[in-house]
Amino acid sequence: MHKSVIAGMLVFGCVAALGAQSRTESSGYYQEISISPESQTSARNAADDIDTLLKRAEADDADAQLELARKYSDGVDVRQNHGEAIKWYMRAAKLGNREAQVKLALAYERGQGVTQDYKEALNWYQAAAKQKDAQAQNNLGSMYFDGRGVKQDYKAAKKWFEAAAKQNNANALVNLGSLYAMGYGIKQDYKKAYDYFEASAKQNNTNAVNWLGVMYASGNGVAQDAKRAVAYFSEAATNGLAAAQYNLAILYKNGTGTTQDIGKAIEYFTAAAQQGYAPAEFYLGVAYESGNGVPQDYQKAIAYYESAAQQGNGAAQYNLANIYEQGIGVDVDYAKAAQWYETAATGGDAEAQLSIGKLYYAGQGVKQDFKKALQWFESSAEHGLAEAQYNLGLMHLKGQSVKENYGKAITMIKAAAAQGNESAIATLASLGESL
Repeated sequence: MHKSVIAGMLVFGCVAALGAQSRTESSGYYQEISISPESQTSARNAADDIDTLLKRAEADDADAQLELARKYSDGVDVRQNHGEAIKWYMRAAKLGNREAQVKLALAYERGQGVTQDYKEALNWYQAAAKQKDAQAQNNLGSMYFDGRGVKQDYKAAKKWFEAAAKQNNANALVNLGSLYAMGYGIKQDYKKAYDYFEASAKQNNTNAVNWLGVMYASGNGVAQDAKRAVAYFSEAATNGLAAAQYNLAILYKNGTGTTQDIGKAIEYFTAAAQQGYAPAEFYLGVAYESGNGVPQDYQKAIAYYESAAQQGNGAAQYNLANIYEQGIGVDVDYAKAAQWYETAATGGDAEAQLSIGKLYYAGQGVKQDFKKALQWFESSAEHGLAEAQYNLGLMHLKGQSVKENYGKAITMIKAAAAQGNESAIATLASLGESL
């Protein structure tokens, strides 16, 4: 059985998804702030300007070092050279220039011009944050939230988001609102979340606009209003936010707050997918596999599933595995099926745990291994899947990779039978047992 899109699923975040959960950007719900591009200087007398800057920079003038680093970074008046940019950012940062410290932190966080190093990024964000740089404070909060370069700590994230929010930093406001909306490290409070989102949206923060759409679509913190949700999602989607494009697609797909329009839904899913947004890629995989709203195309379905699966989307991993197991549009390939089922199963997908357990039990695509089959059936059974309970019961009944235990076997088989599993019901009857 394939997984399909849950009706009405919304993405609770800015550049990353809830629902079929996955992060695209490095910081999940919380994204780092990109420093605004610096205005370029005139090319006139460029050589003299560079010579002058270089002399001042060599004399430990931090402002000159910063300006020289910008020029090398952007390729203004000089040939672009990220290594030289980093050298001058580093010298200015060591002299206490907070903008250079933020630039250096961003470089280490992104791995631009230097080897990616979250601890170094953290150190330079901390240096700038102590000088009350709002951008650094927000990004530092993001790193604590995600646990990048430091142990994950929601309270520390909140502390730094609050510090930046007090300076009316738009990203910090939306990030703080996200903490309250999701209840991470603090008591969930939709009213406070809404207030922070609204304050950020007034600064035209696209993530905050999307969040307001989520609030109105779900009726959390405000009276539910699907039409207002459509308006907010449309605004954020027009500004290119993939999460908003996905959310708007869901509303068009279901006809919520607007006239149902599968064509528009596909259009917005595609726009989000073109940005590598995994939930949208998963949906398009479902659409192309089933021919819902688009011509049926198994190769496109597989391509979308693979892209989403590579990003850790469990539902896409499961569907991709099922395609290879069933040979839908491709030759049957149990090895690939096993690979993707196990990946999804490791991520906690109960149906994938059942499926990989069956492959280990049968030795299809993997070496037969009753012990691994038992372990996966146990994991799946803990989620209440009847077939997993039944399979687990049979293994205890037969003593496969476990000591034969009739009592435990019957308990598991009865649990499956109580959910209507026909094989379990038949097995109980053959054993003279009743529910």
